Amino acid sequence: MGQAGLAFLCGGHRPPTALIVEFVAAHRDEHGVDPICAVLRGKATQIAPSTVRAHLSPQRTESARAVRDREVLSEIRRVHADNLGVYGARKVHASLKREGTSVARCTVERLMKADGLQGIPRLKGRKITHSDGAETPRPADRVQRQFVADAPNTLWVADLTYVRTHSGWVDAAFILDAFSRMIVGWAGLDVDADRPGPLGYWVVGAPTGRPGRRRIDSP
Repeated sequence: MGQAGLAFLCGGHRPPTALIVEFVAAHRDEHGVDPICAVLRGKATQIAPSTVRAHLSPQRTESARAVRDREVLSEIRRVHADNLGVYGARKVHASLKREGTSVARCTVERLMKADGLQGIPRLKGRKITHSDGAETPRPADRVQRQFVADAPNTLWVADLTYVRTHSGWVDAAFILDAFSRMIVGWAGLDVDADRPGPLGYWVVGAPTGRPGRRRIDSP
């Protein structure tokens, strides 16, 4: 071992551990790790052979938990994105379970929190579609909000909403018979679609009341 190199490492201040390890590594083939560490013992450059070997050994493989966390987080991100970022840990966990991914809910919560993912909380308060004095134009109320009927097929009412499905959000239109409260018509539309699709529905047949299937195409 060169005296100049040893003198450099044996100064009054301790060099960084990485520098000491680099010095030992440069001379280990000639002198061996343990003899070099023995020479350095008691000096500012003292270092344990185990420390040198730990630094020189190949990078330790990723733990099984870290590997699993990375795989699960990838699936969590996918489910969260597929549902427009509204799913919280509970629904993400339920979706993964339906898909066959076995993971604890607490793991989903931990990974989502660490990744900054969160759902949109349910809004509190009652939602209404009619408000006195609203300035937004509305179609005329032909039944004066009396949604009752004395027989089937005498009054149908319709509503528009959006529903959450396993494949994402869908705009939906429903037609209900005011007498039976049966959904006699429906149409679904992907929220990203440009125009509505065909409307398929069941119609209550008179006078037996047995349903018969019909289909109407929307304009």
